[in-house]
Amino acid sequence: MVGSITSDHRIQVFSGFSNPMALFPATARRFAQQLATQQIDPILKAFSPDRVNLSL
Repeated sequence: MVGSITSDHRIQVFSGFSNPMALFPATARRFAQQLATQQIDPILKAFSPDRVNLSL
């Protein structure tokens, strides 16, 4: 999961990688760019916490 939680956009999730050494560098760059520009990255949107029902 990568992205903010709908109920509180101050909370960011960056977790759940099955192979972090392979995926982390490219994903981290996209995540940082998304936070800096406030523009949704279309690739990261597929990993958004919004795609599942999270009850906090």
